[in-house]
Amino acid sequence: GVQMSSNGGSNTAAHGSSSSNGSRLKYLVTLKKQPQVLFRQGVWDSWLGHKTHLLLDPKDQQVEVQGSLRLKLSRLNITDKQDLQVACGCDYTLGGASKRTVTPYLKMGENSWTVRLQQGQWSFLYET
Repeated sequence: GVQMSSNGGSNTAAHGSSSSNGSRLKYLVTLKKQPQVLFRQGVWDSWLGHKTHLLLDPKDQQVEVQGSLRLKLSRLNITDKQDLQVACGCDYTLGGASKRTVTPYLKMGENSWTVRLQQGQWSFLYET
């Protein structure tokens, strides 16, 4: 799907007219797609997920692209009460002040716990 929004300092700025308080108008376009790439091939299901945010600043003529690319694998019913999910990929930023960054992403989990590496930070989540 595609989502569009604008960010300005007043309601008039959000509709595309000029703002009197000096704030800047920026446009955000979000693209998200997650097609299933393997349909029950053996025991794993897999999806290729992609999400992109395109931030446009017409005043500076700057464009910044932020996004993520993921390969997600899911195995249902490893045991009677346990599923397993694994996702790997990268987060990226292109343009803007940061120029270009690419960071790895890894997530492993089952029904009650998840371990994640995102933007260089490890996290562990346990739900009861």
